[in-house]
Amino acid sequence: MAKKHPSIRPHEGKELELMLSGEKPLALYFSFYPIPEEFEPYLASGQLFRTDICSIFNYQGKPYDYQIVSHSPDDPNIQKLVTLKQLNGFDDDVERTIGKLLGYKAEDVEYYIQHHRASVEKYPMARIDPIPNAKAILQELGF
Repeated sequence: MAKKHPSIRPHEGKELELMLSGEKPLALYFSFYPIPEEFEPYLASGQLFRTDICSIFNYQGKPYDYQIVSHSPDDPNIQKLVTLKQLNGFDDDVERTIGKLLGYKAEDVEYYIQHHRASVEKYPMARIDPIPNAKAILQELGF
């Protein structure tokens, strides 16, 4: 069943289809949520490319790595996404930019931001500090 918009993770299960159609410019995966096996033939043939990133942050007390799937290994948006994912904190504009880089619809990104804010209100321990100088960082990256 297709996910209705807006929703959280609207590309889940459709990433490959969206990548192959060109609708999704980049896909992001983590060591705890790896690239699906269905991507392997396209990665092996060079139709899609994988960039591995070592993260300096932890998830649930464990370090994690992540992978970015792209149409070109030289896509400048890969490095922009890496820079934004390495920021520690939460900023609406940073999340909007990450969503744009990953090909999400604006309404899905806004829904995600509101969902995050509601979670923090309900569970104060889930609070994430703001990102210092977020606007300057986005500007430096060309956004």
